[in-house]
Amino acid sequence: MLRPMVALDDVRKARVENAHIARLEELVENVRATLAGPASDRDKIGWITELLNVQGYRIDAPG
Repeated sequence: MLRPMVALDDVRKARVENAHIARLEELVENVRATLAGPASDRDKIGWITELLNVQGYRIDAPG
């Protein structure tokens, strides 16, 4: 039985999407761990801001 051909672009797109989902899941787990930790709120905000910056998200300070 012949299997349908899958375009390489579709395979690449799926891999990119899966990698992005994995990075987001890891980010969420890191944020949860930071929030659950014993640090002060100010330190938690700093850590979460850094986690987001590392992932390429821009964080603007209020004010």
